[in-house]
Formats: sequence, C-alpha cells, structure tokens
Amino acid sequence: MAITAAAMRTAIRNELYGADVTTRPYETVLVYSIDTDTQVLLTVPDGAAWAAGDILEIDSEGELCLVTSVAGAVLTVTRGYGGTTASAYVALGSLVRKSPKYSIPQMDQAVQHVLQDLAPEIYLPYTITLTFDATTTWYPFTTAGDDQVFEVVTVYYDPTSGDQPQAAPVWEFLRDVPSAGFTKTLGLVIPASINLAAGASIYVNTKKEMLLVTELPDRMKSMVVMGAVYQLLGGGDIRRIHDPGKRTDRTVQPGSEARTSIWYLREYTRRYQKIAADLRAWEGKSPLSRVAQRARRFRV
Repeated sequence: MAITAAAMRTAIRNELYGADVTTRPYETVLVYSIDTDTQVLLTVPDGAAWAAGDILEIDSEGELCLVTSVAGAVLTVTRGYGGTTASAYVALGSLVRKSPKYSIPQMDQAVQHVLQDLAPEIYLPYTITLTFDATTTWYPFTTAGDDQVFEVVTVYYDPTSGDQPQAAPVWEFLRDVPSAGFTKTLGLVIPASINLAAGASIYVNTKKEMLLVTELPDRMKSMVVMGAVYQLLGGGDIRRIHDPGKRTDRTVQPGSEARTSIWYLREYTRRYQKIAADLRAWEGKSPLSRVAQRARRFRV
C-alpha cells in the first residue's frame, strides 16, 4: 500500500506531540471555504483564540498564513507565508492549526533529508526486464523511474536449455552516458554471445534510490518517521547540550527534548540496521555468476 505524504506527516506529528504534549498547537476548523488564492479573510469559530502575529497552518494544503489582524471571528491573513503556496480552494471544515512548532514544510524537509541519506545501504529492490537482441549489446533503461537506479546487483535470464535462472557471466552497468546518439544515459552492456533466443527476456536486479514518500515500502515507513522526528527535535544540537554530569559549569543541562531526540536517533539506527541486513540477504539470494559469487565470498 502506497504511503502518502499526508500519512507520513500524521505519523511524524503523532510522535512529536506524543513525546511532548505541551507542544501540540491549538486546532480548529474553517467556518467557510477558501475560494481563491487571493482571499485574505478567513473565518474561524473562535477569533478570541487568535492574535496578530500568529501563524495559521492549513492541514490539507500545507499552506502557512500570517495573521495580521482579528475582528470577531474573522482573521485577516497574508497568504502563502514562509515560502508556501497559496491554495486556490480549501473546503469549509478543513483543519487549521495555530502557530505549530513543527510546520508541514519543516516536516516535509526533514523527511526529504532522511530519504537523501538512505542510499546506498538502504534502497528499493527493483527489477528491470529487457528483451534480448542478438544484433545489439547496448540495452538502455527507458522506463520512467529507471534513472533512479544507482547499482545493478545481477543480470540473469532463462536459458534455452532449461528453466533454471542463469546468471549472465559478463555485463557492465553504465551511467551518465552522453545523451547525444543514445536512447538513455544509463543502461547495460551485454554481449550477444549468451545462450538466448531473439526476443527472450533478460532480468536485471537493481538498487533504486527512493526520492519520494510514495516510493517507500511499508516496512521502511517507521524508520523514516524516526529519522525525521530526530531531526525536528534538534538532533544537530545534541553535542552542545549533552548531559555534563557534575561539570555544570562547562555546558547547559539538557531538557527533555534533547534526551528524547537521542531515543529517536537510536530507534532510527536500529531500524536502519535491520533493513540494511534484510537487503544484504536479498542480494545474496539473487542469481549470481561464479565470478560474482567468488567476489562476494572474498570481499574485504
């Protein structure tokens, strides 16, 4: 089941506010819809809960609005605040938050940072099917999303002499091939001497980088959530505010937030190591040539 960006934000928010309920922002709903991206008057049930300078976050859109004035239940706002995009339509009854400590843009950025750091140890196992042609040795990867492949694990096929998978003895994976004169800038070089009939299928097990939340398998969701929460809780400041023990003259006694972020870092690391081990096991089960098997056995 595909994981949506909204579901990922909800999971992160549950962890953040579960760790420190005092950070949970005031939530309410819009009384009327927003019909244009230039509409600056928004109506809420209780205007007394708002003041000029507050930030209003629209949950469904991720848009931030700066409240400039309050008149009764009507808020005058600056749309698309903080680099967000003003929404053309928001339905009445949509959830809004008041000055969230962790905004949707911040959560999305934290998730993106985690995704960027996963490869090469954590990746999406991805199989590409090519059609054998005895007149060519260059097999470009042409399907949408193939450009996220950063490594080939093995190349195998069904030989004409039987139905047992046979690993290709020789192949070469190429990236960043000059686009002029080639169909794609990445693909495989496979010699035409392999034991295959024209039109037969060649299977390529690859490692694919994950760039979007929707590409994450379900089992990797909690790992990314743990990593994003760690970043949002200020993981980068842990060393500066670590527990000094008795030497309180040298540093600052940490708050619960810093201690909590260390727990999330440990949970992220634990999940990361487990998934990395599972992926290494998957690699070992792929059909490999004798040369590749020997290289894997004697790898330092």
